[in-house]
Amino acid sequence: MRGRDLRLVVEKELSATDMNRSQSRLSIPKLLVLQGFLSDQEIRTLDSKQGIKVSLIDPCLEVHHGLRLKKWSYGSKTFSYVLTERWNAVAHPYKPNGLEKDGIVQLWSFRVDGNLRFCLTKVEAPVLGNENSGSA
Repeated sequence: MRGRDLRLVVEKELSATDMNRSQSRLSIPKLLVLQGFLSDQEIRTLDSKQGIKVSLIDPCLEVHHGLRLKKWSYGSKTFSYVLTERWNAVAHPYKPNGLEKDGIVQLWSFRVDGNLRFCLTKVEAPVLGNENSGSA
């Protein structure tokens, strides 16, 4: 894919609304965003209430095209980015990918030929009682 400029956007717990088929969106609250991942032009596009078409690689390495990144404002200072339009194909695929309510995921951004792309990974819980944990 020749991806470049890899950035961790967010690590979050999937909420009930993230996994609700009728909502069909992944919320990325502003306060959880770990670092900037948008170009100046993409910021202007989102601020003008337009969306950006993106592709996303899911935890099973399936590529999903046709998602849309949007910015939803809640008052004058608070907002969330949201992935919409085809989110259900990621959250509820034909072949299970392990995404579920309360599961922890990381959303990474990267660029291919300058175009914004995402990769969603599951974060596995640490194994308790690991012999290397230092407990006796």
